[in-house]
Order: sequence, then structure tokens, then C-alpha cells
Amino acid sequence: MDQKILDGESHLKISSRRVEKVLQKKICLCYLEICRPSLSEAVKDLADSNFKISTINIHSIFLSAGVHFNEDIKAMVSDLQATYPNLKFKINDVVSNNSIVSNAILKVVTSWKIKLSGYLL
Repeated sequence: MDQKILDGESHLKISSRRVEKVLQKKICLCYLEICRPSLSEAVKDLADSNFKISTINIHSIFLSAGVHFNEDIKAMVSDLQATYPNLKFKINDVVSNNSIVSNAILKVVTSWKIKLSGYLL
């Protein structure tokens, strides 16, 4: 049997397609720097599409609320709001503040203690 190993981005793309089907919501992955599409490109694609979108929920896949979350995203959204005044933007908290995510991270890290002599949390 052939197995295909997927990187984290591929898993997110596959998962987002499944969620789209179940929730009947459009999901776009985007990035703040280096990779594409950027947040502004993703918003433009959504705004230009035939989807009837009134609200864009932004879920930051960060482990902490650092400069990107506290400053960069908020500045980008402010600019996007000026460009697309008919859209409402909602910035959700970083994922690590969700107990499901933080518990999953803790479970993964503590499972490594069998292989490692020590670890830091």
C-alpha cells in the first residue's frame, strides 16, 4: 500500500476542504509574509468571488500572541476594512489560547518524555 506523507500545510488544506463541505463556509488559507496568498490577496479573492460573504473571520494559527497578532494583523485588517467597507472582519484569538489546542500540544510534548531525558514547557 502506498502512503503519502503530507506536510502541515497539506493537512490544513485537506481539513479546510472537509470543513467547507460540512459547514458550507468558504475557507482560505493565507500567510503574513513570504508565502502566498497573503491576507489581502485572500480577501480580494473572496470579495471578487461569487460567494455572498458579509463577514470574514480570521483565525490566527500562532502559538502565542506576539507582534504578528498584536500589531501586524490588526494593521492589515484596518487597511482591508477601508478597502472593503461592506465586509465585516473578525479577528479571533490565537489558536493556542483554545484549550483543545493547548491540551493537544501538551499531550504531544509530554509523550516525548519517554524518548527524551527532559523537556521544557
